Amino acid sequence: MSKIDRLLFILNLIRSRRNLKARDLAKECGVSERTIYRDINAISSANVPIFYENGYKFLSDTFLPPVNLSLDEYIAICLGLNSGVINSKPVLKLAGRRALAKLEAIMSENVRKEYLEIRKEMDDPLRFEGRDS
Repeated sequence: MSKIDRLLFILNLIRSRRNLKARDLAKECGVSERTIYRDINAISSANVPIFYENGYKFLSDTFLPPVNLSLDEYIAICLGLNSGVINSKPVLKLAGRRALAKLEAIMSENVRKEYLEIRKEMDDPLRFEGRDS
């Protein structure tokens, strides 16, 4: 995981969970606690209002976009929500389609372009077979 990906991951972890300590973040990120301390300093240096009180917290999280999915994460969610288990239950199938529509509405333009290109390749099986991941 690159440093920028790790910093975004840390931001999302702090936003979604309560009272995360450096050791918790280190375990989630697969790095040392010392690296987490350096990452927290980098986040603070970027004027992100982060503080520590029985775990890391934000003063306000209005500065973060609601979702910052990568293309691979979006595809994984699409595959999961289009699985046989989900589609076998009408209520879940509808919920899955609504969830995908919501995600698509807030997807970054770069991820949207990449996703549409992959969809074109998937519609042309000969092109898709030769794609390297």
